[in-house]
Amino acid sequence: MGSSDQFGVPMAEIHDFKDSDSKLRRELSVQQLLFISIGSIIGSGWLFAVLSAGAVAGPAVIVAWVITAILISVLALNYAETGSMIPRSGGVARYPYLTHGNYLGFLLSWSMLLGGVTTVAIEALAVVQYAAGYVATWTGIELTTQGGEDGSTLTATGRVVSVVVMVLFFCKFN
Repeated sequence: MGSSDQFGVPMAEIHDFKDSDSKLRRELSVQQLLFISIGSIIGSGWLFAVLSAGAVAGPAVIVAWVITAILISVLALNYAETGSMIPRSGGVARYPYLTHGNYLGFLLSWSMLLGGVTTVAIEALAVVQYAAGYVATWTGIELTTQGGEDGSTLTATGRVVSVVVMVLFFCKFN
């Protein structure tokens, strides 16, 4: 039986990532890099957050943004330090497993998977809601209706357009 760290993760597992990482394809196309960069920089989350938080908290939302920036910076520094100590693939899912054990690693891995799966639908919804005003002005077709406290809901046409946008997000144009 090999030695393990304080969370029960075998030390051999921490040090033997080189074989699994060597099988990874280490290339991205220009289009893939462009979309990863744009998606990382300009996601719809910060725009939806302003809409929802502004409706609830008003100008006090700025204080929440400052507190969030501080907390996220601490989290980013932890990932940066762990990444420099163990420079291997799968950091977002692998580092919590290595640093906090099986249970938390499992929970965070599933959280990241669910977040990744739902991102495309959220981005499609954002595109349709942002474009709805322009589409209505240019074509007269309503994609959204006013409703609820924090904005609008999609019409049947808006839902069809958002499904088309999701398909376009998944297509590979080479």
